[in-house]
Amino acid sequence: MTEATAGDGKIISSTNSGEVYADTQGGGIAGAIVKTNPQKASAWFFQDKNDDEDDDEDDSDSITRHVLAAIFSSSNTADITVKGDYAGGIVGKADYGIIVAAENYGDILTDGGKYAGGIAGRCDNTIRDSYVLSGVSGDGYVGGVAGLGATLVNCHTLVTIDETIAALEARIAELEELVASLPEDSPLRSAAEKALQAARDRLEAVKADHELLVEYRQEALDAIQAQRDELAKSEEELFDGVRQLIDGRKELDDGWVDYEDGLRELEDARVTLAEEQAEAEADLAQGRIDLADALSELRDGEQEYADGLAAPSRVFTGVLSLVAAPLATTTVTRLVHGTQLQPRTLQALR
Repeated sequence: MTEATAGDGKIISSTNSGEVYADTQGGGIAGAIVKTNPQKASAWFFQDKNDDEDDDEDDSDSITRHVLAAIFSSSNTADITVKGDYAGGIVGKADYGIIVAAENYGDILTDGGKYAGGIAGRCDNTIRDSYVLSGVSGDGYVGGVAGLGATLVNCHTLVTIDETIAALEARIAELEELVASLPEDSPLRSAAEKALQAARDRLEAVKADHELLVEYRQEALDAIQAQRDELAKSEEELFDGVRQLIDGRKELDDGWVDYEDGLRELEDARVTLAEEQAEAEADLAQGRIDLADALSELRDGEQEYADGLAAPSRVFTGVLSLVAAPLATTTVTRLVHGTQLQPRTLQALR
């Protein structure tokens, strides 16, 4: 499976762990980076609509195409098998572009074809800062980084090239036949035996390197798998955290809804209370008016009652005045003539 961040002509941080089988131009990340019309690429890059889109003139030095065709920080851990030509851990054939910080841990095989490389089967531009830990096999143009490469910068490999082992074995077989055919006292036999021993030593060294490669590659694959497991665990923990965050957000939203409902209920209660208070104040004002009216009516009743009590007294006083008037006149006359007034008469005068 490949996970990648892809843009216009760029592949960044891509990984492949699935085996690839192809008839030609097979790679873990890309099958091929092929030629394109340089004018079209330049027009796209600079957003120049006036360029002639029908101009098919080739320009192998187009910087624009190298910029638009790039693979960065990508890796492959699966075997790549191609029936024909061009097999690479990252890309089968790269006519243009650059490959930077690539890693390959899968075996590369061109079954009956040529151009097999740990990073690219063939790269006509630049591969840099890349690592290979794998086996590579092909009938021609076989290399640890590239079967055929133009520019390789700061690349490191630990590979077993099966073509070399097969060639050494074939060479040893030829030397053994040559030694057997030469007389023991022949000067050529001694030289052939030395060459045979050197070939056998070289074969043992290559096989030892292959065993070391297998061991290192397994360690690398185990480390990669451990990193993936740790990453998967971290992703699961992250997903759990995201789920908890989502649940928490939902609870917060629910709480916020309850809060808004409570605010609305509080506002409704406040409005109801205000209405009831206004109604009570209106009732109190009306009660005060009614009480004032009742007090006024009570005062009027008291006044009428007092007036009713005072009416007989005025009648009696009037009658008494009518009776006392002649008496007072007589008494005054007598007083004038020197008649002594009686106490009862004085009381009447008073």
